Amino acid sequence: AFESEYERAVRKSMAIMVLADGVVDESEIEAMTSIYNSITGKDASREDMSREIETTKNEGLAIENYLETINGQVNANGKELVVKALISIAYADGDFDEEEQKTLIKALGALDINENDFKRIMDDFKN
Repeated sequence: AFESEYERAVRKSMAIMVLADGVVDESEIEAMTSIYNSITGKDASREDMSREIETTKNEGLAIENYLETINGQVNANGKELVVKALISIAYADGDFDEEEQKTLIKALGALDINENDFKRIMDDFKN
């Protein structure tokens, strides 16, 4: 199945976020699946996301390194969707911990998203 750059970015970024606190929780995999499908309109399975987490763990990617490679290939809307996905998955386990916060901050930097854009995204997110 074809997957666009932003869809791949959403999937890979969420996997990095899930791995940020060192614990992969069942609820996070479920959340990742539903967030991905909701954002992309796809029908990915829990197994697809579980495989992505495993692959990403083996790659040992830092979020900023990954996102810097796709920054020029994803438009502003795509970047915003990546950030919304990251916020959603960070809150999925009910604990937006320090490692997840650091990961989000690095992601914003790598995607060139400034403070005003981030505030606007957060306002959208809360509504």
